[in-house]
Amino acid sequence: MSRKDLTNPLRVIEEAPHIERFHTFPTIGKQNIASHSWGVALLTHTIYEGEPPVEAIMYALCHDIHEIEVGDVPAPTKWKHPALKEQLNKATDEFERIHNIQVPEDEEVLCVVDIADKLEGMLNCSREIKLGNMHMILVYTRWRRAVTNKETRKLYNSKVCTAIRLKTNGLINEIQDQFVRATWDYPHYKQLIEAQVKSDGPSLKETE
Repeated sequence: MSRKDLTNPLRVIEEAPHIERFHTFPTIGKQNIASHSWGVALLTHTIYEGEPPVEAIMYALCHDIHEIEVGDVPAPTKWKHPALKEQLNKATDEFERIHNIQVPEDEEVLCVVDIADKLEGMLNCSREIKLGNMHMILVYTRWRRAVTNKETRKLYNSKVCTAIRLKTNGLINEIQDQFVRATWDYPHYKQLIEAQVKSDGPSLKETE
């Protein structure tokens, strides 16, 4: 994705801060797709050890740009209503076609931005939990399992280099440490946390 692909960048700058995330879930702070995308871009930069391809940063900044038109529909809603998800995908494809937004062809770039997207979700949940929002434990668990489950690890391991896998592993573990510290003083959640850690399995690591 190049800088010239956005036919109306002023609209994006104006509207992205008003598209709220987690709008159906109780939160203490508010997050919009502009701040989320900024976080994804910084995490992409970090995963690439400070030398990311330009298209990776641009894709990180624009990966949710279609939501200025279709909104940020919660993932559980799309899981429950496949027909709705199909229509949203069509609307997203149409938006990207009209605005000439090209998804990168490089599979490593796609994987890195996908990882960064999930890590930013984990970080946002961790921030909420630090503020006392224990509801976000459930959302955090979904994000972490999305980035560490067996199928995802197998896909990532086939698409990204060892350096990226190692860097991602380190970030996952760092965020998980923050999560554990934020929740450990709440005895009534201890059993839930221990069950989560036990069932999640290892992070992204090279397999034989």
